Amino acid sequence: MPCETFASPAVPVPVCDSHEVLPVSVMKHDIMVGVDACCAAHHHNHHHHHHHHHQQAHEAHTAVCEHDHRGQHISPSALPLTMPPPPPPVKRIALPALAKHAEDAREAMRARLERTGNELIAPFDAHAFLPPHVLADRAHAAAELRAQLRLEYFLSPVEALDAVYDDTLDVAATHATAHLEGCAITVSLIRRTMCPLLHVDYVNQRAFCTLLGRGTEWLADPKAPEVEAIVSVIQKAMQHQDYTTANNLKEKLIMDPRVTFNSASERETVLIRGAKWPGFEAEAPLHRSPQLSHQDKFRLVVKVDGV
Repeated sequence: MPCETFASPAVPVPVCDSHEVLPVSVMKHDIMVGVDACCAAHHHNHHHHHHHHHQQAHEAHTAVCEHDHRGQHISPSALPLTMPPPPPPVKRIALPALAKHAEDAREAMRARLERTGNELIAPFDAHAFLPPHVLADRAHAAAELRAQLRLEYFLSPVEALDAVYDDTLDVAATHATAHLEGCAITVSLIRRTMCPLLHVDYVNQRAFCTLLGRGTEWLADPKAPEVEAIVSVIQKAMQHQDYTTANNLKEKLIMDPRVTFNSASERETVLIRGAKWPGFEAEAPLHRSPQLSHQDKFRLVVKVDGV
């Protein structure tokens, strides 16, 4: 999944599709935007105006979070935040059914994305930040999301975009801490396998939803004896930054015929508890991106992190 944010000093994290130790990325002022380590090096082909919108999103965030009612500068880390009860490791939520005209427009978008050659729509990331007071007002949030993402620059037909924006807001609304601290939203068109190796997310919680294409995969039964023992060793290896051992064991899990995976359907939000949720740091569920074959030409994905 696409995860580019502002760069931070390197912090070792497990990797997925290489043996490189990649940095966790954070937003300015040390506000964590958890990333899949395997994706930190992704997307060298950003469109120019997205840097501008990411900066706008950051400015909106600082305007909301950095001053108290007397106008004095405060650190975002000092802001009060009462965490909700811990969510389950993985939770699945289907998005509301689409009306017939919206479903037809969605299928027209799928057909457009399947075109190749000179008609190929290039991969992209579109970013937005929505603070809590904006999320509290659906109409305000919808307008702000459109202004920041500007998906009409990338996707067609435009008749399908209303449903994409609505789905994106619905995904954001499911995130455990979005209404407390705001959320960073990324809508991405992906045309290659991103994170095929099992990994955890270094966030409190991450919401994924594949609007078109194959969905996120995770261990179907992590408590099965043949799985739990290996997962325990993987988690310990990751805690000790022994990523070679961890990655080798992840490969072993993937190749074991006894190990099965769940897979999200299209327009099904998957809420994955991350390794930053207090008290559950060692219990983040292992998951991965699906392999994209020649037949699976693309994925249109929404990702939401609390910030």
